[in-house]
Amino acid sequence: MSRKKDSRRPAPRKETPPPVAVFGFSETYRRLLTALFPLIAVVSGLYYTLPMEALIEETGLPLDAAYIPLVFARSLLEYGAYSFHATDMITSGALAPLQVLLLAGIALFTSDGITASFILGIASFAVMAGLTFRLGLLLFPDRQWLAACAALVIALAPRFGSAAVAGVPTMLFSALILASATAYFARRSVLFFLFAGLALWVKPDALLFLLAAIVHLLYNHLAVPARNKPDSVPGTAVTGRQTGIGALLFLLLAAGYAVFNAALGTGVFPLPFLSELAYYSGSIGAFLSEVLRFFTFSWSGVLLLFTLLAVVYLVVDLVRRRPLPILMSAAVL
Repeated sequence: MSRKKDSRRPAPRKETPPPVAVFGFSETYRRLLTALFPLIAVVSGLYYTLPMEALIEETGLPLDAAYIPLVFARSLLEYGAYSFHATDMITSGALAPLQVLLLAGIALFTSDGITASFILGIASFAVMAGLTFRLGLLLFPDRQWLAACAALVIALAPRFGSAAVAGVPTMLFSALILASATAYFARRSVLFFLFAGLALWVKPDALLFLLAAIVHLLYNHLAVPARNKPDSVPGTAVTGRQTGIGALLFLLLAAGYAVFNAALGTGVFPLPFLSELAYYSGSIGAFLSEVLRFFTFSWSGVLLLFTLLAVVYLVVDLVRRRPLPILMSAAVL
């Protein structure tokens, strides 16, 4: 007697064709590139700082607003006052409290505030370049050349190199957001919430990043059917305890940030952020013009090409209800 075929056995999954240009670095090359891209970013930042003495005989910052956190850091060190001037009452005139604290810490080793600002900016840029590569490896494990291309574009982009020495908190904020995103895809829940909370102490925009992470999580866990999900996910599983600890840590950082600003008399957000909201809330055209100017300036046009390709990739996979590793970035935009 022949055995009947068990109809309850699930049908074998169809083999999906490998992605275009499958490529992976060896562990040795991954480590070398992880160190190389931050080094390129450091050289890029120094390219803007070293000629200053020769050209204008002194170092400086291009924006008046860049001196505000330096003055706050000096007042904090010399007088223990979080204020623009020691004789003034405390104020929330500095956008990024964490930037002020870090500048004050660096100033313990150098008396030149401009140098402290350069060190913080270039170091943040270096971390940003390295994390771009590491995040790309997590997002595209079968197409690791994309991670290298993205990190190289970031490290060589003139606008990022100049921003690293502009004294603004942009690079610090970007480094913390990338650290949080990398921890998210590496399934390090506590670190994800920790870096997101620290980013909030630089710019309140970090709340949008957290919202984007929630959108990413809901889509990939609820909207993507089981047949489209990979058989295995890199990294160890995230436990409820880890998520709870991380969420509590973020809430403590967020509450501390709100209390800090409230104690300065401006509500839960600092005054510079409220002024930015007032400026951009008046016209959506002002915001769109700033975005257009970014993507049409110098090497930023290369970033526009990557952005358009990502949008096409995003729409196609969204329609087909496939996992979307770049959904978090799209949701932030």
